[in-house]
Amino acid sequence: MATSVSPMGSTGHPQAAPRPKPPAPPELSPAEAQRRLGQLGLESVTLDRSPACVINGRLYRTGHVVNGLTIEQITADGIVVRGGGQRFELKLPKS
Repeated sequence: MATSVSPMGSTGHPQAAPRPKPPAPPELSPAEAQRRLGQLGLESVTLDRSPACVINGRLYRTGHVVNGLTIEQITADGIVVRGGGQRFELKLPKS
């Protein structure tokens, strides 16, 4: 009779299986990426240990996908997103 073996964590409990990586968003056309960029309302950025930004009232970090565009970089004055084979810079509104 075969015995099933599960990897054990440091607590002695079986380890959870690693989460599968979410699928990449479908590639957008350049025109569609530009249209979607216009729908993003960048409200704020923070540059702590884990840089983040608020877009349309929701919190995002580097690597997150918003409206089909991937956040590549968060800077002091805006963000860089990728979509449609292009990179776009979205600046914070001037106060």
